[in-house]
Amino acid sequence: MRRREQILMTAEQVFGNPELAEAWLTKQAIGLSRRLPCMLLETDQGYMEVADFLVRLDYGVY
Repeated sequence: MRRREQILMTAEQVFGNPELAEAWLTKQAIGLSRRLPCMLLETDQGYMEVADFLVRLDYGVY
């Protein structure tokens, strides 16, 4: 659960509001090979992929 909270906080900063962040978490992400970000949070590697992807989105490097 803590991973989800951390990713949601970052996603809120990237997307600008909590509703968009929550919606993004449950939809396929092209930059994550069309995988669901929420499903990737189950492993350490998946968490790092999602966190890295959000940073790249924030800086426009995707």
